Amino acid sequence: MLRKAILFSLSSSYLTILFEFISVIIVVRLLSPEEMGIFALSVSFLAVLRVLRDFGVSQYIVQELNLTTDRLRAAFSITLCLGWLLSVLIYFIAAPFAASFYESNEVKQVLQLLTVSFLLFPFGAITLAYLRRTLNFGARFKVEVSVSLVKASTAISCAMYGLSYMSLAWASIAEAIATILMVMVVRPKGLPYLPGLRSLKHVFSTSWKLAGGGFLIFIWNAAPALIVGKVLGFQAVGLLDRGLATINIFNHLLSKSVDTVVLPYFSSSKRAGSTLKNEYLKSTCIITGIAWPFFIFLSFNAELLITVLYGNTWTDIAPLVVSLSVARMLFFSCYLYEQWIVAQGRSKDFLRLQGLLTPIGVILIILTAPYGLLTASYSFVILAVLRLAVVTYSLNSVDHISPLNLIRSIQPSIYIALAITGGCWGLYLIEPFLNLHPVIYLAIKAALLVFVWLGCVFIFRHPLTSEIVNLFQHTRLYISRKNL
Repeated sequence: MLRKAILFSLSSSYLTILFEFISVIIVVRLLSPEEMGIFALSVSFLAVLRVLRDFGVSQYIVQELNLTTDRLRAAFSITLCLGWLLSVLIYFIAAPFAASFYESNEVKQVLQLLTVSFLLFPFGAITLAYLRRTLNFGARFKVEVSVSLVKASTAISCAMYGLSYMSLAWASIAEAIATILMVMVVRPKGLPYLPGLRSLKHVFSTSWKLAGGGFLIFIWNAAPALIVGKVLGFQAVGLLDRGLATINIFNHLLSKSVDTVVLPYFSSSKRAGSTLKNEYLKSTCIITGIAWPFFIFLSFNAELLITVLYGNTWTDIAPLVVSLSVARMLFFSCYLYEQWIVAQGRSKDFLRLQGLLTPIGVILIILTAPYGLLTASYSFVILAVLRLAVVTYSLNSVDHISPLNLIRSIQPSIYIALAITGGCWGLYLIEPFLNLHPVIYLAIKAALLVFVWLGCVFIFRHPLTSEIVNLFQHTRLYISRKNL
């Protein structure tokens, strides 16, 4: 069941990234860095409020041991009240304040339009969270793929008709409407339609801790754009946004799928009385075995990849992408920790972790932003090092997973990372002697390193070996059945 869930989730992520990739390639050539920066800054301004509209309810539904109808109704009540309240506050208070702070009426226009998504959010959130809890990723696949297609086509159409930075805002509204329509199609029977007040206290007592930690995460995610926008201007925000978007390609390719599956999997294992230590170590090895090679490849080929994806206008972000890649490698070394503690009902630990890291991250950005984007990007690396140290200490002292246990479990990933680094370095050295089109050269490099990665997975007996063999066997069985 887990493999099937992961397969659906991966398929959804791959199709989503395909649609988004096509829309970005087109839209980024129709809009300037400054126009992209206006929308990116507006979204970052809203990011700190987006987690409040959910208020940890989605995570609560996934990990709650005894989920009753009354608790589902109470969860709907919380998201409905907060979503509508926040939409009013954004329209009449936050949007005018942002326009004044950044001296830009364009930001106000984007924010006021995006309030519509806050009004619509509650009508799809509970159903999507319930589908995630029950590992019903076939239904989520239908919703996510359809919605991403609507969003991408809307963004492209609006940009082509000259709607500038508002194109992306209209795409977000189309995404919210499409989500509601698709949720109505896949909605499970028996799921309540109406809000309720019973069990409100119980839901609130857990969800606020999850919301608090999530709120701090969103503050950190939004802080770089908000601070850079004030200190360096909209163009710098546009460059930073593209740098982060390039890094986040991996989030769409894999980590989004893992995020969707791993919390309900950990939670269901916990409800079944299983010990999660082995699952955590194995999952961490699998994640690092995929994430580390990706970011190593990205570090060595940042400028080439940016030229292919966005054109020569955006090549200034190449050094930024390199430092962000290093930060993400460190981050993925303990990527599953937040999901791990939430699945065990340790919402206070989740809140404490984010309460420590977020203020430090914001202070680092404030201190480094005046010295330029590249210097500001070093803040991400420093924060990732600190997070790794804190998580390693917590795993050792609370969960009895020593640093030695962790290193032994990810040893195959370390060997693979070293091999990929050697391969990338070798290709980097011979690059001046070749005269190939950037797209062809990037494709050749990627193909060669995929073969190196596959060989290392089998040579070093990485846990991915069994997953790859299993996938190959299922594919061959599927083809043979089709031929019959």
